[in-house]
Amino acid sequence: MKVAIRLFLREAACDYGTQLTPNALQRFVDACPSASRSSYLSHVHQFLRWGVKNYEWPLVIPLEQPRRRPVAPLGDRAYRRELIENMKKWQEETAAVAAQMHLPHQRAVFLCGYLLGLSLNKLVQIRLSDLLKMPVRADLYELLETLRAIHPNPGGRFFAPWFPSARGAHYTWLKWSGGVKFPSIAGAGRQAMIQNQIQPPVGRKARGELLMTLPLPTVENLERLPKWWGE
Repeated sequence: MKVAIRLFLREAACDYGTQLTPNALQRFVDACPSASRSSYLSHVHQFLRWGVKNYEWPLVIPLEQPRRRPVAPLGDRAYRRELIENMKKWQEETAAVAAQMHLPHQRAVFLCGYLLGLSLNKLVQIRLSDLLKMPVRADLYELLETLRAIHPNPGGRFFAPWFPSARGAHYTWLKWSGGVKFPSIAGAGRQAMIQNQIQPPVGRKARGELLMTLPLPTVENLERLPKWWGE
């Protein structure tokens, strides 16, 4: 905190707190090391609030933290970075995991992550009726029907026979996949959707303006994504 305040006082170039202006804060922002900018700003905001409360300094803190340059919407920026950094890794991991999925329940879990973007925590709780409200591709639908025929309680938590708890689900999945974490499967599915001009199943804030222009997933357009077991 002391380093941040010393830098601010140097850039403010004024003798008294009552002489502070928004320009002083902007000069401080421009001088901040990029890696430390967020923490430095937080410390200086605390310092300025202290001065406003105790010494009637002018309120020079903006409603939003000033930025050095315009940036892309968070969702678009995050997904561009994800596509560049993780695409090859996730594709290779997903192909390797798919080759290890031999049983119907393993393949159904895999496709729920890859096609529907569901997390293991959600799969622990989900019911078949909720799954069938989603765009279920034909290969996944056949697997779900196979599991329903042998399920001891098809109206309850659908994956409970294999995932009785969230903690156990992650451990079980790692055994099935040979150590590949489940988010890699969902990430590969999102990448495949974007490459095929389909809006990935993520929250509205994470989509960004670019992804919001893509059509939502449907049974028909999900047919463009890879079929992993030769269906």
